[in-house]
Amino acid sequence: MTRFRAIKRNCVIGIDPSPLGTGGVVYVDKRLVDYWFATESAGVLKKYPNRAILIPKNEGENSRIERVRIQWDKIHEMVKSYRPQIVGMEDYIWTPSFSVYQIAELGGVIRLGLSAIVPVRTWPPDSVKMARVGNFKATKGEMIDAAIRELTADGSDLANEVLDLSIKTGTVKGQKYLEAVSDAMAIQKLTQYELDYRNGIRIGENPLKSFPDRVIRVFHRVTSHSKCVLDRPLLMKGSV
Repeated sequence: MTRFRAIKRNCVIGIDPSPLGTGGVVYVDKRLVDYWFATESAGVLKKYPNRAILIPKNEGENSRIERVRIQWDKIHEMVKSYRPQIVGMEDYIWTPSFSVYQIAELGGVIRLGLSAIVPVRTWPPDSVKMARVGNFKATKGEMIDAAIRELTADGSDLANEVLDLSIKTGTVKGQKYLEAVSDAMAIQKLTQYELDYRNGIRIGENPLKSFPDRVIRVFHRVTSHSKCVLDRPLLMKGSV
C-alpha cells in the first residue's frame, strides 16, 4: 500500500494536460482553492493574471517545446506551493494526427517531473467520463454541465469566477477554457475517491461500498490496456 506524506490537510490536484489547452485545479479538504488554464491570448492573460498562463502559438518546434516548459513550470509551482498528497491526470489518448507527438512530449515531461516528488495517478479519458456522469462516452457538454452543477452548488467567489469564464473570455474561447478546467475537476474528483479509498483501507475500513456505482465501475474496470485501478501502482520515484 502506498504511504502518503503526513500533512495536516487533504490536498489533491487534478490536471487535464493538453499542448494548447491544459487545465488544472487544486482542492484542499475537498474545496476548490485554485485553478489555472493555458491560453494563447495576451488579452485573456490580462483578465486572469493569476489563473491563465500564456503559451506561444503553435509555430515550429521551438514554440512547441516552450509550451511544454511553460506548462510544466506552472504545474511544478502549484505542487511546490500546495504540497498535494496525490496528483491525478488524464492518461494518453490516441489521435491520428501530429498532435499525438505533442501530447506525448507534454505528458512525458509532466509524468517524469511529478513522479519524482509526489504520487501520480493517470486515468483513461473514458474512465473519467464514467466516474463523472456515468457514461464512458460522455460528451464535452455533459462534462461541462457536471462541472457547472458542482460550481453552482459551491457558490464561492472562486467557483463563480470559473463559471464566468465563458462570459468574460468570449463564448467560443471561454468554452474551451471552461472545458479544460471542468475536465481537471472530474480528474480531481476521481483521484480524491481513490485517496479516500486508500486512506480507509489503511485504517481498516472499506469506503468503496459508499461510493457511487459509476465510480465503483471505474475502480473495478479491467481492459486490454489497463489492470484494475486498485491493483495498478501509482507513478512515483523508486516504485520499480
